[in-house]
Amino acid sequence: MIADGERVRAIHVRRRTIALGGVCLLLLTTLYFGATAYLVFRDGLLKAAEEQQKAIIASQNVREARELEASAIHEGQITAYETQVATLRDKVGKLNAEIETLNKTRSKESAGVDEKVRSLLDRQKELEARQKALAKVAEAARRAGLDVPIQPSTPAKPKPAKGRKAALDPEVTGSISPAVAKPSVQFADMGLRSPQPMPAIVAPRLDPLEDKIASMAADQDALVGGLMAGVTKRTQKIDAALRKLGRRVPPAPSGVGGPFVPAPRGAISSPANFKADVATLTSQFDRLAKLRQIALDLPLKRPIENADISSRFGTRSDPFLGRPAMHTGIDFRAPTGYPARAVNGGRIVAAGYNGGYGNCVDVDHGNGVVTRYGHLSKISVKVGERVVAGQKIGQVGSTGRSTGPHLHYEIRIDGEAIDPMIYLRAGQEITALL
Repeated sequence: MIADGERVRAIHVRRRTIALGGVCLLLLTTLYFGATAYLVFRDGLLKAAEEQQKAIIASQNVREARELEASAIHEGQITAYETQVATLRDKVGKLNAEIETLNKTRSKESAGVDEKVRSLLDRQKELEARQKALAKVAEAARRAGLDVPIQPSTPAKPKPAKGRKAALDPEVTGSISPAVAKPSVQFADMGLRSPQPMPAIVAPRLDPLEDKIASMAADQDALVGGLMAGVTKRTQKIDAALRKLGRRVPPAPSGVGGPFVPAPRGAISSPANFKADVATLTSQFDRLAKLRQIALDLPLKRPIENADISSRFGTRSDPFLGRPAMHTGIDFRAPTGYPARAVNGGRIVAAGYNGGYGNCVDVDHGNGVVTRYGHLSKISVKVGERVVAGQKIGQVGSTGRSTGPHLHYEIRIDGEAIDPMIYLRAGQEITALL
């Protein structure tokens, strides 16, 4: 209630209003004390906030420093990784280059191997052609009376040679034979013409084959050279002996000659030169065959082996008259009845008593050559009969103008008596070569 003088005024306040006022008062009081507390504790709070902020900033700095450090480490690692990657890239590049180079090299090697195989096949064909040519040489040698066997092209173990010079020595009869067969033996060993699929061939495996082919070709050249030297020397000796006897001989091949210059070691003749050498060698063998046949038809042996010669060809004192007289043959001392044999094959052209010759046999050997056997005690052949070398034609005796048993032996060329010793000496020189 409010009294203003007389006037009294009653104010009624509701409970809700009172409650509202109390709340406002409480808020005001709280604000007051809060403001007062703020003013009292503001500096401390600010300082605490500042320290907290500094701590936060320091923590941020530390974190940033750590982040920077981590970043640096990371960047270093990245750089190292990048360096390693670059190094590996270079290595990969080099490897790729090496692989490419290796592939190119292998391609070239493969091409080289193919070319070498073709070359070896060509050379093997050439060897086979040369071997066929050598087979023809062997046939020519057989025609010349020399046994030069050619073994078939089958694998065989090579026999140890006693010496290359001995194998090719033309002076040794039969030495030609083992040398001829040597090249042919090894053809089948090459494996280049096998019917089975040929396995992959690498270059190192081809080298021995190439060496083997070269060795065989060199052996073939050596063989041809050795045969050439041998047959030439043999032919020259027989040729010279026949010329001394006045026999006509086939002409020697012309257009071949020159100083001897040894070929370089391992050198192989060209196909053309080998073919020419084989042709020359074949012609030499053919000429040797002709010379040999001429010589074989001649009376080069004694009618009685190991018999003493009691009288030679030429002028002598006649045993009956004591005056100089011509002795037209050679007397071989032998007992009566000893076999008298033909020195060579021929036809009997006279067989009977012939004056001073007594019982006499004439053998015609062809080409104007006749041998006469006189003073025989018995004649074993008839005129017209053909005899072979060494065949008995009669027996030693002393018929006709003879002082004792012996064989009078004559050689007549175109009807004229010549000294038989000329033929006998020639026989001693070349009989071993025939």
